[in-house]
Amino acid sequence: MFIGLASLRIHVERVIGVLRQKYRMLEGRMPISVVSHSSNQDENISTVDKIVTIAAALLNMCPPVIPYD
Repeated sequence: MFIGLASLRIHVERVIGVLRQKYRMLEGRMPISVVSHSSNQDENISTVDKIVTIAAALLNMCPPVIPYD
């Protein structure tokens, strides 16, 4: 059980690393205006959440990080 969990953690860390390398704006610090929620009541998603969601979706279209066996 712990071996599977450790394997999953390594995979997630690799994917996050690839995401940060591919989309450099995710590497460094971000202004608070990007991280905080919008003042619009209808929209409760921050700009950075939207950026990460789109970046992850684009990364899902790329070849796999870990090759299939």
